[in-house]
Amino acid sequence: MPPLSAALHLLRGRWVALVTSTLVLMAAGGSVFLFPVYSKAIKTSLGYDYKALSVLAVCKNLGASFGFLPSLIYDFAPPWVVLASVAAMNLLGVLANIVPYLAVAGHIARPPLWLMGISIALGANSQSFAVTGALVSSVKNLPDHRGPVLSLLLAFAGLGGDILTQFGHASGGSALLLFMACLYLVLLPFACNSIRVIPAGPGPAGTGAARSEVERRGVVLFLLVSVSASACLLILHVVDLVAAAHLPGPAYYVTAIFVVVFLVISLLVVAVKQDSSSPATAATSGEAAGAGSSSSMLNNRNPTPPSSFRLEWRSILRDVFSVKMMLIFVVTFAIGGGVQTPIDMIDQIGQSLRYKDGATSKLVSLVSLLDYAGRLVGGFGSEYMVARHKLPRPAALTVAFLLACFGHLFIALGVPSGLYHTSAIMGFSLGALWAVVFVTISEVFGTRHLAALYNLAVLPGAVGSYILNVQVTGRLYNREAQRQDHHTCIGIGIQCFRVSFFILLGVTLLGAVVSAVLALWVWPSYRRVPIGAAGVALDTTDCGNRDREEDEAAV
Repeated sequence: MPPLSAALHLLRGRWVALVTSTLVLMAAGGSVFLFPVYSKAIKTSLGYDYKALSVLAVCKNLGASFGFLPSLIYDFAPPWVVLASVAAMNLLGVLANIVPYLAVAGHIARPPLWLMGISIALGANSQSFAVTGALVSSVKNLPDHRGPVLSLLLAFAGLGGDILTQFGHASGGSALLLFMACLYLVLLPFACNSIRVIPAGPGPAGTGAARSEVERRGVVLFLLVSVSASACLLILHVVDLVAAAHLPGPAYYVTAIFVVVFLVISLLVVAVKQDSSSPATAATSGEAAGAGSSSSMLNNRNPTPPSSFRLEWRSILRDVFSVKMMLIFVVTFAIGGGVQTPIDMIDQIGQSLRYKDGATSKLVSLVSLLDYAGRLVGGFGSEYMVARHKLPRPAALTVAFLLACFGHLFIALGVPSGLYHTSAIMGFSLGALWAVVFVTISEVFGTRHLAALYNLAVLPGAVGSYILNVQVTGRLYNREAQRQDHHTCIGIGIQCFRVSFFILLGVTLLGAVVSAVLALWVWPSYRRVPIGAAGVALDTTDCGNRDREEDEAAV
């Protein structure tokens, strides 16, 4: 095969698509953790109080969660609509992210709070299309390993948050806002031609146990690359914590750039190795990508015919209004309200408890790194539970919720250095919870409409964040701050958050109870899960063969 044809053959394969999905998740998912880093710059430059910052945090969560429209486009629209939507959302996201940067840097007059909220929400929402497509296409490309693949991709999102935080350490909050605005302008054009659903081809290397073993080895290699990168970041955190003074800015730049280069090169090497070890699959994938819409992002299928659109829509509505999905809605409400809220409040809690300057930025890095660990442990650990012991995957949600309860108690009871413990526990729990929720939805309802169901399921999380962050925690903090000092409205002491964290504790316990009910309900289905030769569940769907038939019919 000529070198140019071989290169194109590789770029159209499933493993390069997985590499691109990884980079998209690192950029998009990682930015979710950065609000505590640049919120201090927003507060200082624009003079916002805690309630205003809480509103902006909720706008960020709401924008990132409102991905239902992209999921419908992904499921039903023709390729040109997908491409046009990507281009429009990318441009809109860049323009929206520019507004906070210009305001914080002093280039424009202080915008009203509603304009800042809309800008941050649109900037976060512009990422939902790429994130949705990257996750769902990866699941459909590697259906036998959906649990590990989802956990791995979501873990890379946490790793991306830690890398972006290093840039924030070195450059400051305003420069970080500009960097986030420009990041997608560079990344998404490459993603448009790579991320798509690529069915495995026929042949001895493309079906059955041989193909599954090749895919399993590739997932393990991706895991080893991510662990190696996280070890580099962990060394930087340890040095930064034990150092008497802050590390110089170039140290953060060098570390972040080194990790990014290492990840890109290592993942591409793994992709080349996997492509060469499964020639029949890769060739067929390349042909399928070329025969279909090779310029299509995330979707190389024909649009849904009008005659079947009504049936597809009824299928989505039936799943959305099922009792199991209602339970998942309560679970995501508890995640967004009870677990995400303390992470968004890290900077304000640190100021009230008189932590040193720069400590909150280190805590954000800690949260991102432990979120990465939580997603790996939650995903692979729950996979082990299902494969080895036939336990229901939602049981892992109950364990993660109970762990998060201890994080609330460290703040509510005023434990010394409790914010460090709370940040570590909340970061780990949040990562584990989201990883398990996504896989649970794919198992209970199948992957046919995974994009729509997942994006609907995360919306209650944004609602929970608004209620518990703005209406509960924000109001109680401002009331205590005004009681202490009516002029500055800055509260000092644990009493500013004690009542709030006991309420958050109650919501988290509610999530634990509801997830336990869901686990008991679906347990009979998990008892029928077949166990692979290596102890890996090859088909852990509650829908079994029906789910796989729908996936094959879709492509």
